[in-house]
Amino acid sequence: MTGPEGQAAAGRVLASSAERELVIQALKDAFVQGMLTRDEFGARAGGALSARTRAELAALTADLPGDPPAADRPSLLERRPVLWAVSGSGSCVAIAVVLVFLAAHVFDLDGLGTSFQPWSGLCDLMAFVALITGLGIFIHGLSTADGQRRARIADERR
Repeated sequence: MTGPEGQAAAGRVLASSAERELVIQALKDAFVQGMLTRDEFGARAGGALSARTRAELAALTADLPGDPPAADRPSLLERRPVLWAVSGSGSCVAIAVVLVFLAAHVFDLDGLGTSFQPWSGLCDLMAFVALITGLGIFIHGLSTADGQRRARIADERR
């Protein structure tokens, strides 16, 4: 089996599922803009699903105006899933901090958790839920990143 360098030299770099999806999206856009008929779209979409190499995918969109779908430029979510997880969990942590601040300084002027201010207990509960949610989002983002990394490695090996 040849490595990626040998395949690139022969023009036979294997296409990934993400690259196929990018080409199908470009074909959908061309169909919506009236550049393709329904039959052309169906034939090309079928070709994209059965394409094995990047060269076969490029041939499907070569006659369409505009930039070809950039198979080498995945979306930000595909490139940085942990970034999205950190931003989601960070927003939950920020909400939790605000709720604790409100519980301590606005609703409960005598101190956090006095028995005659029911708001502080409610805010503590909401802050705890926001912290747990943020932790869950972060863990989910890490598992998504790991799954995408493993899928990318598996695609490169095929």
